[in-house]
Amino acid sequence: TKKMLFGVYYGYAVAELIYGRDDRYITLDAIKVRNRRRFRYDQDGALRLLTPNNMTLGEPAPAPYFWHFSTGADNDDEPYGLGLAHWLYWPVFFKRNGIKFWMIFLEKFGMPTAKGTYGKNATPEEQDKLLQAVHAIQADSGIIIPEGMLIELLSAGRSGSADYQANHDTWDAAIAKVVLGQTASSQGTPGRLGNDELQGDVRLDLIKADADLVCESFNMGPARWLTAWNFPDAMPPRVYRVVEEPEDMDARASRDEKISRMTGYKPTLGYVQETYGIQLQEQTPPNGAQPPAAEFAEGKTPRDPAAAMAPRLAQDLRAAVGGWGTRLQEIFESATSVEDLREKLLAAAPELGMDEYAAAMGLALEAAHLAGRNDVQDELAARGNS
Repeated sequence: TKKMLFGVYYGYAVAELIYGRDDRYITLDAIKVRNRRRFRYDQDGALRLLTPNNMTLGEPAPAPYFWHFSTGADNDDEPYGLGLAHWLYWPVFFKRNGIKFWMIFLEKFGMPTAKGTYGKNATPEEQDKLLQAVHAIQADSGIIIPEGMLIELLSAGRSGSADYQANHDTWDAAIAKVVLGQTASSQGTPGRLGNDELQGDVRLDLIKADADLVCESFNMGPARWLTAWNFPDAMPPRVYRVVEEPEDMDARASRDEKISRMTGYKPTLGYVQETYGIQLQEQTPPNGAQPPAAEFAEGKTPRDPAAAMAPRLAQDLRAAVGGWGTRLQEIFESATSVEDLREKLLAAAPELGMDEYAAAMGLALEAAHLAGRNDVQDELAARGNS
């Protein structure tokens, strides 16, 4: 369906569907995108194919054999759509003519216009000879002219680029904005952040919008027809293009490592295999030795005091609330009604006390306070030594 994307440029696109047979199923052998000039729409919006014998009304092009779509129009009375070419006409027209005049301007600088002056009594033959001599200046290294005649070179009166470069760049930017929605991908500064990145996101949005347009048209046409023929009671599949950039696995791994270090939990084997697409198996240590514990690159003790205390806090909190889950599950399973559940929860509230939880949190807050004071003292001492 790649060529069908040109429908975004022209406003509409038409393709002929070539079907085949695969045992008991009808298959789609090829999608032939045809020249859109060979088709027209009738007053009912039906597609018709122009033939040598019928160039006015055309022959019917029924839906199961022809797939078409239109886009860009601001009303339903325009079956041909309104493509990007409509908006590109004037920028391209002005750019081409600007380049033409730019070339003439450069020619004036490279080879000034030759001016021949002849006397009042010069005959037509002498005038022709002078004109030939003027033309010969462009290519010949030497010329001769009749006596009494004069040839001068007229230099261009202006210097510099005469703003032709600015005119060219202006229409280039206009064309880029019509097609890409931005100019950063073609005129952006390498390594620049901010606005260029935002414009790059606009380009990705347009790519996704164009892909969704063609795919949605395919889902409503060929995909639905093939499903109805082969599997009458089945739901048609949904075809779409994945245009998003793949996730940065290095950043994902760094995030998982930080979460594991701060919480004390490690990712499951299934998560690692599904996320990173790798197959893992447990390592068997030689001679029954215990495998070494995993260590992070920065060492056993994290530099950040909060990160160092987080695993201890998580361990203490698990011990404080570890039995809550089992007790609550027993209460829920034994309750016969909502009122019974409420009464049992109220009765079990003293068993689910917050004393151990509060003690663990208090100890952690006190440790954090002391660590903060220690950091301040170290900073003041460092300033005094400096």
